[in-house]
Order: sequence, then C-alpha cells, then structure tokens
Amino acid sequence: MSNVILVCARGDNKNPYSIDDITKISDRLTPDNIRPREPYAANEKEVLLGVFNGHKSDNVFKANTYAGNLLEPSEDWHHIGSAKPDGSYALFRSDADSVELVTDILASRTIWYIKTNALFIASTSQRAIVFFLRSFQPDKRPYSWMLANGTLGPGFSWDKRIQSLLPDSCLTLCRSSWDITISTESPVFKSVDLPVEEHREILKQAMEDTFSAMELNPAEWVLPLSGGYDSRLILMLLKNKKNMRCFTIAPDQTHKKGTGYIAKKLAKFYDLEIELVRRGQLSKDPLSKVFNRYLVAGEGRTDGISGYYDGFDLWKSLHDNNCHGVVRGDEIFGWKPVSSFKDVVDLLGVDFFSDYENLPAPETFGLDKMSWPPHLKPNDGDTPRLWYNKIYQLFRVPYVLSARTDCKSSYVEVINPLLSKKVVIAARRIPDYLQDDKKLFVSIVTELSPNIPFHSSVSHAHDKTFKNLEKGRLVDQISTREGINIIRSELDSKHARRLLSDTLIDFLLDGVRVKETLSKRVLINLKHFIRAAAPATVTSSTKSILFEKKSLKKNIDINKMAFRAYIIVAMHRMLESDASAL
Repeated sequence: MSNVILVCARGDNKNPYSIDDITKISDRLTPDNIRPREPYAANEKEVLLGVFNGHKSDNVFKANTYAGNLLEPSEDWHHIGSAKPDGSYALFRSDADSVELVTDILASRTIWYIKTNALFIASTSQRAIVFFLRSFQPDKRPYSWMLANGTLGPGFSWDKRIQSLLPDSCLTLCRSSWDITISTESPVFKSVDLPVEEHREILKQAMEDTFSAMELNPAEWVLPLSGGYDSRLILMLLKNKKNMRCFTIAPDQTHKKGTGYIAKKLAKFYDLEIELVRRGQLSKDPLSKVFNRYLVAGEGRTDGISGYYDGFDLWKSLHDNNCHGVVRGDEIFGWKPVSSFKDVVDLLGVDFFSDYENLPAPETFGLDKMSWPPHLKPNDGDTPRLWYNKIYQLFRVPYVLSARTDCKSSYVEVINPLLSKKVVIAARRIPDYLQDDKKLFVSIVTELSPNIPFHSSVSHAHDKTFKNLEKGRLVDQISTREGINIIRSELDSKHARRLLSDTLIDFLLDGVRVKETLSKRVLINLKHFIRAAAPATVTSSTKSILFEKKSLKKNIDINKMAFRAYIIVAMHRMLESDASAL
C-alpha cells in the first residue's frame, strides 16, 4: 500500500469527513504514471480510515490496518492494547474508546500525527494530514537539515504541528478525555563479551526465527537480487521460495564476478525466474515531471532522486504487473570501520553547515542552528562505532531509509525482514570489531551460502560505474542545463523569496553551474575500479597522483544544495495546494 490515513473525531462528535474524501486524497497522492487501485475506506464509530493503492489482503479490519509486514500476526492484531508485534510496519488501531499507533523497533515506516481540539489525525503521509487539516503551517527547522545533508532532520516535518512517532513506541489516544499517552522502549546499545561462535549462533538463530515466522505468498512478491550478501541471505532463509520472482539491476550478465551474472546463478540454483532490469535510458518524460513525480512519491523527505531518473519506470512496471510488494534487505550489521566521530558523519552523510568549508553559519541565511537531540548525541565513553549505531538505527532508518521506502511504496508494498526486533536486539549485542566490514554477518551468509561466488570489489565498481554510464548519468541530471533551468526558475520566484532569504537564494543562484563532466559518484566508482584492478606494476607514486586528495575539508556541491532548496520550495507549494483542496 502507498499510504494510510486515520481521522478520528473527538468523543461522540460526528466526523466531518467522509469516505468520498478518502478517494480525493488518494488521487492527489498517487504518482501520475500509474492508475491507482480503489482505496479501502471505512468509517467506524466516527473513525475514518483510508488505505491507498493496496492489494486486498488480511491487513485491514474495519478501521484498523498496518503498512508493511507483521511476523506471525495474531488474530487480535487489531485489538487496542494487544501485544506489540514483531516485524517492519506502521500499525493503526482503533475502537469506540481509543486510537492506538504502534511503530516497530526502528520505526522503519514513519507514522505522523496531530491532535487538535476536534480531530486526531494520523498517517504515513504528511500531505494527507495537511489535506484534512485544511491548513498548512510551515516548519522552518527542517530547512537547515535539508540544505546541509538532504533530510528533514530528526523527526521534523514540513508542518510545525505534525509530529512523528519515535521508534519502538505506542501512542494511545483516549477519545473521551482526549488525552494522549506515549510509551517508548529505550534502546539498549551494549555489546556482550561472548565467544565469536556464540555471537554467530545468536544472530543466525534470530534471523532464522524471523523468516520462519514470516508468512508470504512468494507468487505475489518480488526479491531484488544482487551479487552481495543481504539479498542472498533473504533468498536462502525464505521458507517458501517456489514461484518467487526476482530481478537484478545490472549492466549485463556476462561479467563472471558481476552482480548480474551472480544473481542469475543464484536464481538458477533455486530454480527461480530472474529478470535483468536495464534502466539504461533516462525517462522520456521532461525532467520537470520526473522531479515532481519524485516529490509526490516521497514527499520530499530526502534528496535521493538519483535512483529514479528513469521516471520510476521500474516501480511502475511492478505495479502494473500486479506485484504485491518487494522484500528488501535493509540491515544494521555494521559497515566500514570508523575511528572517529568525523568518520561517522562522513560515512552516513549527516553533515552540518559547519562541516563545509564553503558554507557560512546557517544564521547567515536566516536559518536555524543545527543540533542533535539529546538521545542522538554521543555520550561520554561512546565509541565511534556505538555512535554510528545510534545515528544509523535511530536517525537513518526512521528518517532516511523510511523516506526511501515511501518512494517505492507509492507503487508497491515494501518489507524489510532483517529489521525485525529479534534481529535488531541480537545485532545490538555484537562487539565493535565484529561489526567492522560486517564481519559477523558476512561469516553467517558465507556459511549458509551455496558454492556461488560473491561479487568482488572490482566487479562491484565495474557494475556501479557502467550502470551509471548506461543510465546516462555521466552528469547528474540536476546539473544538466535542463535541471539547472528548472531549479533556477523555482528559486528565482516571488514564492521562493517569501519562503527563503534573499541572501540564501542569491548565494545559490550565483553558485549553480551546468556541468559537462563526470558526476562525483561516477568518478568515485571509476577510481575504485581502477584502484582495485590496477596491476602490481603501477607504482605507488602513480597511484598517489591518481587518487590524491586535494583537501581534507569538504566543499558542498552548490548544485546539490540548490536542488535541496528546490525541494523545500516545491514541497511548500504542493502542501499549500493540499491544504486548500477541500
């Protein structure tokens, strides 16, 4: 399903909205390149529920539903006060007395909510809430975050009145007293001193228990398969794989250590069909339409448009072929080694204005200062890896990966079994050294895997580089003449100058440039490919010339920053339109 909306009237008051209004907002939230399925709508005891673009399934009961997936859903999943389930989901429950909202352990699907004197509104969509509020009050706190690192920040929304529910939380609204209570389980990040084999067995058992509890009809779901570890583990642990459809995004299937070739071998080993997806051509639609489609699908929560320059053709294809959803491999098992807090910032892309040499303080532009809320700040004694885990699990998953899921779930459902509570709790006990390069996770996947190689660093760089070349992304599309013209037109408008300071807009307009060179991402992958493939005869001095870093300090790409400002202005315009639609 793409979105859920719940509107509850206070006490015994009549709900001012009807099922017809569900259809109206469904049409507004549906991307322009698909025909939406008929929304599910219910009005029970003055609680109006809408589920948009979903398949008929067991995840609705009167004015109760969930987005995502519950592991072993009990018959009373829709009862207020019943046990908090495991899985990756956003859960909405209601009855005559109460409304209840529940997030999974990492809030992998964001729930937004607001309480007024007359209404309680909760949704997976900020736009839907503004639509039913019939007003929009911009929150300027996200602007600094969007401009500096391409996110809305820690829990901020476009509207100052709308809040997000924290990970592992349960919100209960008493309809008679109109009071809200929220309970949140505090995360415990504490490694346990155990032998490596014992850690491996605990994590492996948690993953096996998760997949044993997962009920999926494989004919209705698709698995994106690569040459790496995450999707391979999912394929191996799925208890029912027969008729599971797979696809892989790769330049070709001939490079024997490349993603396409390995994915094809894995699918053949398990007797599954696999489709090679070539998003080689940019969308035939004007770039302005692609930009707008991205904002409709993801509501501008991040700046990660680069994966959708095909105009969402891949996701449209899945929707049109009646795919229920995709099983993805988001996980929290560690990453590259980090030796400082700066490494964490660089690795996760959570930069502040102060991290850039070519940016003044945000106050210069009339913007708010940036700071981490108390639960995300490093504590005394925290290692860089521990802080990485906090930022990744309590910021990146609920506010970045969740936003990326929103883009896809506008077309099909998305679930992430490796983010189950069982797995997360086991992962939080893993010592730092077993998280570097995902050592423990990699050892489990390798142990369970059939004798099929994983992609090498050379082939991975080959795939990434030539996939970008094939997709026409020698220059990031925001830096093409067409992209710069769209951004300039939006920023140099009366609407933009009412929203952002002249100082900021003039800074951006002066700095944007049409670029006719390779994008930074392609260059990085190309350098990695050359470095990994370079023969021993290449001297260290030659390598130092090829890969010399000109500055230890970072400069923000002004084109990227201007696109982020474009998101702010365009989303403001879109939300104003939503607020006046009724």
